[in-house]
Amino acid sequence: MTLSMLAAEYPQFLDGFRMFGVVKETAVDDEGLANFQQNHFQFPLYRDESLSFYKAFGKRNLTVFGLLKLFTNFSMMRRMSKKAIEGNMVGEGIVQGGIIVF
Repeated sequence: MTLSMLAAEYPQFLDGFRMFGVVKETAVDDEGLANFQQNHFQFPLYRDESLSFYKAFGKRNLTVFGLLKLFTNFSMMRRMSKKAIEGNMVGEGIVQGGIIVF
């Protein structure tokens, strides 16, 4: 169960916490971002113009091996399909994010 699903099903689970998302870019795939927020992550999203969030995670990038693994990870594709999450190839797609719990 994802954190978003837990928050929707058990609101008391996040008592004392706030959930939000951080994106590094806008105006690249605003339609996909709006779709993601509306259908899969119904919490505030903020743009990190200075990339401080990403720098705090060590500016991690997908490697060539990571990209190959991504495209051959059938269990991940199956999970995305079950959740009706459609991927697209818009944006650079190399910078990795992470999760911070306050």
